[in-house]
Amino acid sequence: MQKFVLNSYRGKFLNMEFLKIFDILYFCVISGLFILFMSLRVNFTIILCAFTIFLAYYDFFFLKLKENLAYFEPFITSALYDFFVLLLFSIAVFQVIKDRNINKSCLWVLLFVILLSLNGVLHYDLSSVVVGYRSYISILLLSFSLVVCGRKVSLHRYMTFLITFIFIPNITFALYQYLNYSSVEDFWFYSAYNDLNLELFYWDFFRDDVIRPFGFFTSTLGIGFLSLSVFMYSLTYNYKFRTIILILSLVAIYITGVRTFFLAGVLFISLKFILSKDFPLKRTMLYLSVPLSFLITIAAISYFSNDLSALGRIYQWGEVANFVFSNPIGTGIGIVGPGLTFWPDSQLIAFLYMGGALSLVLYLYFYNLLFQYSNSYHFAVSSSCVLFYLMLFQNIGFGFFWLFMIAIYFNSDNKVDL
Repeated sequence: MQKFVLNSYRGKFLNMEFLKIFDILYFCVISGLFILFMSLRVNFTIILCAFTIFLAYYDFFFLKLKENLAYFEPFITSALYDFFVLLLFSIAVFQVIKDRNINKSCLWVLLFVILLSLNGVLHYDLSSVVVGYRSYISILLLSFSLVVCGRKVSLHRYMTFLITFIFIPNITFALYQYLNYSSVEDFWFYSAYNDLNLELFYWDFFRDDVIRPFGFFTSTLGIGFLSLSVFMYSLTYNYKFRTIILILSLVAIYITGVRTFFLAGVLFISLKFILSKDFPLKRTMLYLSVPLSFLITIAAISYFSNDLSALGRIYQWGEVANFVFSNPIGTGIGIVGPGLTFWPDSQLIAFLYMGGALSLVLYLYFYNLLFQYSNSYHFAVSSSCVLFYLMLFQNIGFGFFWLFMIAIYFNSDNKVDL
């Protein structure tokens, strides 16, 4: 009996060691291939597609591996996303130094990140800064890197890839969940969350006892942002099976139960109409589109909604207004993120906590910059306005949605240099 227990323990130990070695090798191979692609200057559309599919299925594979490989720590592959972003950022900085030239908007982003980092280190401990960085700052570094390093990207090839390998599998799985799932125990990540002591909030996945499906993501917002991207693209460009994909995107947005996506879709359609016409107040209407949408949404929630989730967004705006009044430059990275002092539903509110009034100035700077190109590239303007609107009410932590926006500006049909 003792020999059996000893052999069992030894086998488990050897298996654990093998998993750790496999983990490190996997990390090195994937990282090495990524560096090789960059050094060989592989078509950037391929790199963007590879990074997108990695982001889209990251949670699924990571949690499944954690669940089936004994949950050992450290699990080094969990750092792949941050490693890739830092690698891209390093390449971008090297490129800037080499060319001795930097896009002005990228410079403002870089200075903003430096300010938030220094302010955060002064106010918070290292672990809080790391959580805050992973939650919000990495997406800024990713955007900076792609704009600096970006080569021409074929928007149509990128979207064909996105629809074929990410949208269709996810919406298929989401519809299955919508028809068959009735409790949190049905979730593919339920046991992984339990074993990792992660909390599942019932209201994030059910509304009126009807499931809000999530596909291969761990949040219904993943399906929502993905479907909104497909909807905006399908409404603008013709391609095979466009009508079917457009209908599926609307169905997917509906079953998420996230009303903000429908409002964003209405805003996109309205802006497409405004941009297609020529009249005296056109520029004024474009400028006011997002501010008016914000005020209308706030008024609608205040007077016509009893939903606690919706009312909570108004409360969050009131709280951050008081905070910025007391802390005009914010308190840096480390105040917002999972498990930290605040974890708001709005991307802009999160940055207001970190950067104070400067975050609003930067937001308005980029918003104003957008309309300098309104007559050159309508799809970029209308879809970006949607992004600016969503930042007011949603936490846009889904990298592929930002990559979709980046792909729009790198599109070979786009003659505007942002």
